[in-house]
Amino acid sequence: DGNLVDACRLGRLALKLLENEMLSVHKSGVILIVYGGILWASEPMQSIVQAHQLGRKTGQQRGDRLYGGYNWHVSIITSFIVGQELNLLRRNVQGFVSVEKGFTDIMILLYWQVVALSEGLHTLNEERHEEFACETDILANGKHKNAPDFILVVKILMLIRKYLFNQ
Repeated sequence: DGNLVDACRLGRLALKLLENEMLSVHKSGVILIVYGGILWASEPMQSIVQAHQLGRKTGQQRGDRLYGGYNWHVSIITSFIVGQELNLLRRNVQGFVSVEKGFTDIMILLYWQVVALSEGLHTLNEERHEEFACETDILANGKHKNAPDFILVVKILMLIRKYLFNQ
């Protein structure tokens, strides 16, 4: 029935169970699901970023590349939402794309959004010698261009750009 209070209680219970050493192997995945799926609706967004950073670190320590990568991805996206300083966000996105092979289209679009916000829209049209594909190529030819989550992210980024640059 979608009861947020019960969902939060269950999510916190799942996090508490991770204190048991035998269950701690699942920490990265549980953090992703609990914070990304439940607690984002009731906790301050900065604490969500910190939780996903912990999920990434835990995943790296345990060799859990899947959930560690997902946590890293979500922490960067959430950092953008909460207004992290753009140069730091740009370095985080560059680090992510250089290490992770999944999610790269969305993260590269976020990278170009950060470039536009920090240096101006005109920089997107300049010939650049960056290690990433240009924004227009990803929008036209990206391997995930028809995926619903990709389309949603593109629309959100474009709405932000329209609002900030009055386009």
